[in-house]
Amino acid sequence: MQKLGLWAVVAAIVLVLGVSVYFGSRPLPQEEMAASVPSRTASKEHARKSSEGSAAAAENKEAESLAGERKGEADEPAVVDQNDPSFKNIRKLQDLMDEVEKNTDAAFEQAKSMLTGKLNDRIFAVNALEWIGGTRSVVALSTALNDSNPDLASLARRAIEHILAKAQYSDDPADQISMEAWDAIVNSDPSEDQKFVYFQKMLELPSLEAVPLLARYLDSSDESTRSLALEYIRMAAHGEEITTQEQATQWVKEEEQRQKAESEDANKELVILPDDTVIEKSIPNQNSQKKNNAEKNTTE
Repeated sequence: MQKLGLWAVVAAIVLVLGVSVYFGSRPLPQEEMAASVPSRTASKEHARKSSEGSAAAAENKEAESLAGERKGEADEPAVVDQNDPSFKNIRKLQDLMDEVEKNTDAAFEQAKSMLTGKLNDRIFAVNALEWIGGTRSVVALSTALNDSNPDLASLARRAIEHILAKAQYSDDPADQISMEAWDAIVNSDPSEDQKFVYFQKMLELPSLEAVPLLARYLDSSDESTRSLALEYIRMAAHGEEITTQEQATQWVKEEEQRQKAESEDANKELVILPDDTVIEKSIPNQNSQKKNNAEKNTTE
């Protein structure tokens, strides 16, 4: 009986171990497999996307780098290559500019012709025209305001502003800016902000010059230009409302008469005679007096 009981215990242990091995080695139920597979799949998908994202980022970085290099080649003038055909144009312009006082016309024509050349040519041309100045340079530079290279367009814009500033403080007729030159820059510049700058420059002119100049744009087909003209001509005319060129012409005539009368009044003084009578006495114009003295000295 003891042996029989011992064998029963051994048999029970073996049975328990067999059951454990069986359930541990059998495949997972379908539901459990379905729950576990997405986890592994998602992990692989995440790894794949991360890899693709890294590759795309690397490609984008390389593309941006190449774009930057190409932009640098376009925007920044390279050192002048003497083997480049455009070098002859640049050398010719530099030689003319070395003695620009004697070669002004030739230098202008050379610079003007280079405005349609390569980037280096255009840069040298803009700088030369800024130095030459005057109406014809402004008109030539206005063609560069729409240049395909935005940096060159900005360079031309700054050159024009410098020429306008110089004209304001110069007595040299060669530096003065004609109405046609003003038309060229106002009508050519695509920048709305820059038009404010041009109209401000017009306003800084004497009123007898500013009003007829601003009146040219009262009939402009461009709404923003016409609005600026109405605003600035009012300021130039000391607050008077002017909406047509005819009104501007009439204002100029009246202003000339007013300024002439003020000038005459300024050259008079009140004199009290011995009998207490008050009369006006003209004061000799200093410029006329100097001229008379100079003529007198020359005759003697």
